[in-house]
Amino acid sequence: MIEKRSNPIFKTFIWVVLAIVLTAIFFVENNTIQMILMMLLPPLGYSAFLPFRISWLFLGPVTDLFFYSALKNMFLNKDLQQLGTVLMVVIIAALAVYVVTEFVFYKKRLKGTKPFFKEVSEAKLQTGPLVFNEAALQDSQMTESEQEFFRSEMKKYHKKYEYLCNVDSEIKLMLPTYSEDMKVMDGIFRELLNAPVQLLSASDFLYQDLPDYVNLVRATENVLDNVIKEADDKKILSEVPDKIALISTHLQKDFKKITDSEREELKKQLRQVQTIRNGID
Repeated sequence: MIEKRSNPIFKTFIWVVLAIVLTAIFFVENNTIQMILMMLLPPLGYSAFLPFRISWLFLGPVTDLFFYSALKNMFLNKDLQQLGTVLMVVIIAALAVYVVTEFVFYKKRLKGTKPFFKEVSEAKLQTGPLVFNEAALQDSQMTESEQEFFRSEMKKYHKKYEYLCNVDSEIKLMLPTYSEDMKVMDGIFRELLNAPVQLLSASDFLYQDLPDYVNLVRATENVLDNVIKEADDKKILSEVPDKIALISTHLQKDFKKITDSEREELKKQLRQVQTIRNGID
């Protein structure tokens, strides 16, 4: 996407230079200097609104190329033949530099996104069929109706997680915490499958944070599908990463809440081991 220059000092400077060049074209009598000034007008004009590189290395030279073609007969004039050759070399050189710089920037962008694509792929590979731990369900001392409720809730909300894992890469790349969020969600479901009694501890995750995450991603998906995006759409999309980041902090708390009992159990075991060691000593 081409962005406009926002520096007011730069814009003012360009407009001043444009005014000077236009004035000089009308007052300078030397054909060579006049022609050079006319060839400077397109890149100068573009750079008042667009980035310097695309103005001077692409749009300006392309416009000058059309300008050169239209006035080709003038450059056949003996006095302007050498100038025409020099201008053509400069135009081709500028376009070549633009192509090279675009390729370099593309490689840098590609290099920067590869690790994230790898993380996204790995996060997606963590999904799979929901397998219930029958032994854990039996040990939980839940009634049959409670076990049925647990299975139903797990299946329903795991589908939401599966949806998040399979959204388009465009959305995944918009969310800096996406890969980590999917790992945390996967970890929460694994904890619940191995410890069904923790279902109550996961209420914030299942009934608030996960649905909020899904609703926000789904709304983002709908906006991205719009062929024509309005200014409000772009503003909304720019706010999505921050809102997802907020939900991401809640997911971390959800995981901690679910695994608190394991930490307490570990501390209890460590205290028992320490007591036994003290008795032996």
